[in-house]
Amino acid sequence: MKIQQHDIDEAYKLVSSILEPTPLVKNIRLSSKYNCNIFLKLENMSPVGSFKLRGALYKISNLTPQEKKRGVLAVSAGNHAQGVAWAASKFKTKSTIIMPETTPLIKIKNTTSFGAKVILKGENVEESFKFAQEYNNIHKHVFVHPFEDPHVIAGQSTIATELLEQLDQIDFVFGSIGGGGLMTGIGHVMKKRSPKTKIVGAQATGASSMIKSLREHKVVHSKYSSTFADG
Repeated sequence: MKIQQHDIDEAYKLVSSILEPTPLVKNIRLSSKYNCNIFLKLENMSPVGSFKLRGALYKISNLTPQEKKRGVLAVSAGNHAQGVAWAASKFKTKSTIIMPETTPLIKIKNTTSFGAKVILKGENVEESFKFAQEYNNIHKHVFVHPFEDPHVIAGQSTIATELLEQLDQIDFVFGSIGGGGLMTGIGHVMKKRSPKTKIVGAQATGASSMIKSLREHKVVHSKYSSTFADG
C-alpha cells in the first residue's frame, strides 16, 4: 500500500481546518525518572477521545457526492466507531457501525450520539468484520477500514505534522500499534521531515500480531487477544 505525499499534505490542510491541534505536555515525573524530556500528545482531548477521527475525516472528505449519499460503514469496538460517526456527521453523511455484542454501553451511546446507526453482531471484532461483509453485499455502503486504507493512514499522519510544529527537535516517537495505521502515518511524515527521529511502536504481549508478522515476514493474525483493553 503506497501513501502519497499529496495525501499527507492535503490531510493536514483538512484536519487543521476542522480541529485544533491536540495539546503536547511535558510529563515531569517521567522526564525526571528517565533523565530526559518526555512529552505526551493528548489525543484523548479530541472530540471523540482518540486519534481515530483524523483518518475518518480525511477518508470521508475524499468520497464523491454519490458515495457520500450511499453512506459509510465501519467495524469497531469503540474508538474507530466514534471517529467515523463524528466525521460522517461533519460531512452530513449517514454512518452505520457494526460493533461486537460485548462492546461497553458507554461506547455504544457515544457512537449513536453522533448520529450513527449501531448494529451489535459477533462476540469479537473478527466476527463483526465477517458480518459487515455480508451486510454490505446488500446495502453497498462505503467501507471505512480502521487502518488498511491510504486515506485513513494519511489522516492519522497529521499527528506527526502537529508534533513537528510543537517541538523543535524530536529524538524518539513512541506509539501503540493495533493495526498499524497510526504509526505508519507518523513514520511517513518523520522519514521525510525529521529522518533522524526514531519511531518505536509497542504492542501488548497478549495482542502482538504486528511483532509476529515482522518476525515471520508475512501477515500473522492473532486468534486470541489477552489484554485489559476492551478495544
